[in-house]
Amino acid sequence: MHEVQSRSSSFDDCGQPPTVDSLCASAQDADSAMSVLSEVYGDLTVSVPPRASMELRLTGRDLRAVKVASLHISDADVTTAPYAYYTVVTNRRGAVRMTIDGRSTLVGAHQSAVTTPGRPIHCEYVGKDTFIDSIVIERDALERELCALIGRTIAGPIDFEFAPVESAPRDPLEQAFATVRRALRGCRGVAGHPAMRRHLSGMLLTGLLLERRHPWSDAIFQPAPASSPRAISRVIEAIDEDPMAFVTVGDLARVANLSVRALEEGFRRYQSCPPMRYLRAVRLSRAHEDLTSSDIDEVTATTVAQRWGFAHYGRFVAEYRRRYGVSPADTLRR
Repeated sequence: MHEVQSRSSSFDDCGQPPTVDSLCASAQDADSAMSVLSEVYGDLTVSVPPRASMELRLTGRDLRAVKVASLHISDADVTTAPYAYYTVVTNRRGAVRMTIDGRSTLVGAHQSAVTTPGRPIHCEYVGKDTFIDSIVIERDALERELCALIGRTIAGPIDFEFAPVESAPRDPLEQAFATVRRALRGCRGVAGHPAMRRHLSGMLLTGLLLERRHPWSDAIFQPAPASSPRAISRVIEAIDEDPMAFVTVGDLARVANLSVRALEEGFRRYQSCPPMRYLRAVRLSRAHEDLTSSDIDEVTATTVAQRWGFAHYGRFVAEYRRRYGVSPADTLRR
């Protein structure tokens, strides 16, 4: 049995209208499970122990450079071809044993592990009700983001430490994942906009590179060389021209041809604020302009917030009220 349906912006809720970049699928045998899992993880094989009953349910969203997915699966063994992606596997319930190049690790409940491209991966899902969340990242996207953070080109893949770590709600990557989940639940059609997809993907890329240990972790936090006022001015002009063209601080650093640290030091020196705060302030200003000029019968404050990259409406309201003294809804009603 194999059932695949396109569904909504919430990648863990199959009860909404379909969108082209979402997936909700279930399977009850190895061949169907292989077809379902290949939609997210690429070429792989699935085997089921004798007399075991296969149960699988997968929901996900494709953000282009990043895929996010939730997987409920019973006893099963999954083996990939030489794997093409960076993947963060976070185990919410049950257990999964992962083996790469003969190295095996058990990822227990509330733990996560990161895999690096280039080698086959064998996953043994232990138990009747394993539930995992995955962040599946295109190799080029993550490596470009790292190059922007450290200000130089890297050779070869990013070799993350292959060992499970405890997953806590306050971890940057966990917070980014929670924000993405909320955004995909609430944004409906807005979540499918390329600008919103870039924004959500960028949060996950940066969170992974800053939180998880890899050979360039120290370089990310090294002191930066001085930047020129002209370079900072180029970034400011680019932001003012199109604030939705930039998702991460790495995107801004590429405009100035600087490392992220150099850009941040330059903004602190010449603007007295971090670059992402300046970007957010410009977006807030554009949202205010939209709210001021829009008809309350044609648009909502939530839609305007999402249009300008504010995925968490509650935080947008608080920030807006601090700056303008009223709520976004009050501005729209005037």
